[in-house]
Amino acid sequence: MEFLNLNKYLNNFPREKKIKILGTLLGINWAEVARKMGVTRVAIYRTISGEIKSKRLRKAIADTLHIPYSELWNEEK
Repeated sequence: MEFLNLNKYLNNFPREKKIKILGTLLGINWAEVARKMGVTRVAIYRTISGEIKSKRLRKAIADTLHIPYSELWNEEK
């Protein structure tokens, strides 16, 4: 998938910007992701910005973007 090659180029971007770019390119509807997770859209955005440190939400975001958790958050699952 060409998208995965793009991910390498985005490594120098701040996490929030990287997620925003990848989400836009993939056509991700974060409100729908939030609904499936049983949380608010605001909770998803606050997780992306780093305000919320929920590993469950972080994993859902990484999975939605099809990239490893460790590429977005520098910690172990």
